[in-house]
Amino acid sequence: MTAIHLSVTEFRRNVSKHLERVVDRRQRFILLQRGRPVAELRPLPVGCTLGELEKTLRMLPRFTEAEAAAFETELRAARPLT
Repeated sequence: MTAIHLSVTEFRRNVSKHLERVVDRRQRFILLQRGRPVAELRPLPVGCTLGELEKTLRMLPRFTEAEAAAFETELRAARPLT
C-alpha cells in the first residue's frame, strides 16, 4: 500500500480523522516537517497471512503419541460429539 504524505501541521489539526483512517482503512501516512519526512504512521500487523500459516504451525512443539492421545481424550470429554 502506498503511503499518503501529510504535513505534521495537517496531522495535528485532524488527528482523530487520520487515526480512524489508519485503524479502519489500514492506511499508512508519512508525516512531513518542512517538506521532509520525519515519521511514519501505520497500522500494526495483525495475525499472520494464510501464506505464513504453514511456517507458524511448523514452529509449534509436537505432541508425543501419548500426549496426542491424552489431548484427544480431554477434548472428547470436554465437548462430546453428537
